[in-house]
Amino acid sequence: MLEYLRLKNVGPAPEMEMELAPRLNLITGDNGLGKSFLLDAAWWALTRKWPNEVNRKMTSGYMAHPTDMRIPAEIELRLRSQTKSVSYTSTYSPRDEAWIGKAGRPWNPGLVIYAHADGAFSVWDPKRNYWKRKGNADIQERLPAFVFSPHEVWDGLTVTIDGRPTSVCNGLIADWSGWIKEKGTRAEAMATTLELLYSK
Repeated sequence: MLEYLRLKNVGPAPEMEMELAPRLNLITGDNGLGKSFLLDAAWWALTRKWPNEVNRKMTSGYMAHPTDMRIPAEIELRLRSQTKSVSYTSTYSPRDEAWIGKAGRPWNPGLVIYAHADGAFSVWDPKRNYWKRKGNADIQERLPAFVFSPHEVWDGLTVTIDGRPTSVCNGLIADWSGWIKEKGTRAEAMATTLELLYSK
């Protein structure tokens, strides 16, 4: 669980700092102040991948770059691992155009789920990840996370695995139509949910 995040020379302000409560945190403010950017940075702190790095069809979640390339940029984080709090400061390498990370197993022990403001959806599993480095840049031998654009949440996501296109998600439309055809408990649950949504 992410406990602390500090950004220096990254994003809309020269420096941002955030202490996170254990359960629920609310971030409010006018448009353009950096709320979504802060959530993208939190996702990176937990997963070491920007959403757009995993899925190039995303229209948001791009890698953060220093505001001023003449000044060092840092992302400092503290998160709760299975046994203790772990702190780390990542610096930006202009030469590699990458954030320098520490190799090894991810510290975060649980799933990371990110529901984006634009309807996109991201899921990261630590068991699929083992951080390695080539030079200063992180490398992955397999897909580190599933990042669904808003379109793919509805219509499904197909990725290339071992050189073959593989469907990793049917999408809501295919799932719902399959449930309706089955006329089983899932179809009943969906009908009840839709009735409740329409009655509000």
